[in-house]
Amino acid sequence: MRINLSAWLLALSFLGGNGAAIAQAATTLNFNSSSGPGEQLLTVNPVSVSINVPRSTTPDGDPPPPVVTVQVSGKTVFRALRPDLPGMDTLVEIAEMDASNPYPEVIISHYTGGAHCCNQVEVISSDPSGKQWRSLALGSFDGGPHPLVDVDGDGQSEFVDVDNRFLYQFSSYAGSSPPVQVWQLQNGKFINVSQQPQFRRLHEEAAERMLKAIQETPPRSPDSNGLLAGYAATQAILGKFPQAWALVESRYEPSEWGLEECLGTYDDQGRCKGKEVRYRNFPEALRAFLERNGYLVSSP
Repeated sequence: MRINLSAWLLALSFLGGNGAAIAQAATTLNFNSSSGPGEQLLTVNPVSVSINVPRSTTPDGDPPPPVVTVQVSGKTVFRALRPDLPGMDTLVEIAEMDASNPYPEVIISHYTGGAHCCNQVEVISSDPSGKQWRSLALGSFDGGPHPLVDVDGDGQSEFVDVDNRFLYQFSSYAGSSPPVQVWQLQNGKFINVSQQPQFRRLHEEAAERMLKAIQETPPRSPDSNGLLAGYAATQAILGKFPQAWALVESRYEPSEWGLEECLGTYDDQGRCKGKEVRYRNFPEALRAFLERNGYLVSSP
């Protein structure tokens, strides 16, 4: 029942909300260290990025870690060993993300392995002078790498994914239907711009898919609450929360999933170090969750 994000992002790369073409990230490279030693190069003038797997081996006989090098007009501005890059599923892009500096960014997204997790996203970007380059971690997201898209057609590419906090919160992974998230790089900082008006069409399309899934879900399904949670959050972004809440109250299933929550961190034994709360039912737990994560204004 969960949204097929990969297929949806592929569609985004071709069609915008008004039917106009959306500009996808300029150029991409699929890096695979398992193909053996050598250099793989991507260039969008004047920026180029190379990932090189040295031919030598470590003292233990293991292959050495790949080396990532960024150059501007042939001059090296960034260089780092990347032992974390896996043998496959690494996507490298050069795309314009931040208008505050003179050069496009280098984006490296790689799959860390494991069930459903994770797409680790890193952006290598310059400061406003163009002289200092640094690596910025956007974070880990469910699934594998996917390209950036220029959703609003302003020449700046966005990272579009879903709010991973909804996964497993009120249902299984398969039953979860998280709302869309949109991230921009502005003045060297990642900003969640999901609720800005120019991205409204993304949420409208997501709400349509979610509602269809809810209507097709049979009564007593364990997936119902996960679908309703994403739909309520999406409609809250669109200013239509009261209508969504009526559907939540009429369609939710009694469930223990998500009724107990730790409002803090966990120790190394998995024990809650903060306040533990228990909600009476799913609507109460969902409302508190939406308020805490910025989808609703907290009740006085």
